[in-house]
Amino acid sequence: MAKVLTAKSIENLRPGAVRREIADGGCRGLYFIIQPSGVRSWACRYRVNGRSQKLTLGAFPTIGLPQARRMAAAALEHLATGGDPAADKRRSKANALERSRDTVERLAAQFIEEHAKRKTRLSSWRAAERTLLREAAPAWRGRLVSDISRRDMIELIGSIARTRPIQANRALAHLSRFFRWLVARDVITGSPCIGVERPGKETIRERVLSDDEVSRFWNATPQLPAPFGDIYRLLLLTGARKQEIGDMAWRELDLAKRIWTLPGERSKNRLPNMLPLGPLAWSLIEAQPRSDNSDFVFGKLRDRFPPVKLKLDGIIKPDAPWVNHDLRRTARSLLSRARVASDIAELMLGHLLPGMRRVYDRHKYLDEKRSGFTALEREIDLILNPPSADVVQLRR
Repeated sequence: MAKVLTAKSIENLRPGAVRREIADGGCRGLYFIIQPSGVRSWACRYRVNGRSQKLTLGAFPTIGLPQARRMAAAALEHLATGGDPAADKRRSKANALERSRDTVERLAAQFIEEHAKRKTRLSSWRAAERTLLREAAPAWRGRLVSDISRRDMIELIGSIARTRPIQANRALAHLSRFFRWLVARDVITGSPCIGVERPGKETIRERVLSDDEVSRFWNATPQLPAPFGDIYRLLLLTGARKQEIGDMAWRELDLAKRIWTLPGERSKNRLPNMLPLGPLAWSLIEAQPRSDNSDFVFGKLRDRFPPVKLKLDGIIKPDAPWVNHDLRRTARSLLSRARVASDIAELMLGHLLPGMRRVYDRHKYLDEKRSGFTALEREIDLILNPPSADVVQLRR
């Protein structure tokens, strides 16, 4: 029969040449273990379906005799109710290990690679990456996604909104998509973005550059560092978005037919758009130097617009503040002035036909769009080189 262990008897035990397990007569299933190295610990042994199982309780003297007995008794009580203490501990450790991997920074990087890059256009996933890896990850470094609360979200969005209210709106949208993705993957049970209000008030922009501003803008672009002068001119000549022009690649261009095909992965509606640009636009594109090291028309990804925009504003002295996207609105307005059919103008900007027409009308309208881009260039030329007062300009 096993002897009842005491604190004194435990202190008197000495390591031997082999590992020893000493049963405690004072608690069923409890064993004191001594390694040849002198390391001491506690374990509880029991049987499940006739097979011996061992539950490690912890090291001695961190865990003393009274605590070890309580732990062994609790394990056997759990066994009596149908549990398996050792198996449950292994599962708990495995779950804890898996959970420890669910940090914001690791899952944010995974979201960018597995979701954002595959399912959103280039500019969108880049914006999501900036929000997640430059805003959220540093603020919540080392924390688990399951521990991010609604209050954490409000504080982060609020910190961004103090200086960048509209950017805070965008950040909230990106974080909302990230946490919905986590919910769909059963990583978390609910999103901390639910109920968080957008901090920035947004209004529909109506800014269009006046003819005088268009003239000043055009004359100022040669003073910008290359290739941004040509990029800005193409923004007005095409009505395209800044990243669509800035990331234009030679492989997207059919120089013989003079057609630029904006691929679906770079367009906002995820659909390719064939754009037979006007002659002036093509002259700007063809003037760009070709490089064996890059497929980008402008040498590399061109996403550093803010400092160039500041320089441009300093030259043209605009009548009112404006943003790059206002050039797109200006181009669309000039298309209407040039009497380009509304449907054609919308297709030139990459918008879809209304209603069921987008489903059934699969015509490319290349000739009509080519005429539209030519008309846009003609309208810009009339602004830059207005006819004399005694000449009446007839639009076709």
